[in-house]
Amino acid sequence: MKCIILGFKTESGDTTQQEIYGKSVFVTRLGKINIIHLDNPSENKIRKRIEETLREEIDGESFEDNCPLCLEMKNHSYDVVYYKEEI
Repeated sequence: MKCIILGFKTESGDTTQQEIYGKSVFVTRLGKINIIHLDNPSENKIRKRIEETLREEIDGESFEDNCPLCLEMKNHSYDVVYYKEEI
């Protein structure tokens, strides 16, 4: 399983999510953050991802302080995408 943070947020209910991520996309919406699950995770794994994302947001650890792009992204909505690495 891999994770990437994209510098944009797809809108809820938008067909763009299916166009970008595929028809089997599962999305957890957390305010300005969408967690995109492309790896068919269990409910427990989804819960852990939500807790981790919220903890990082609350603690301010989502992005590195010395990264200009990261600091700019802090002010915007974004998608966090989990996907299965193909072998």
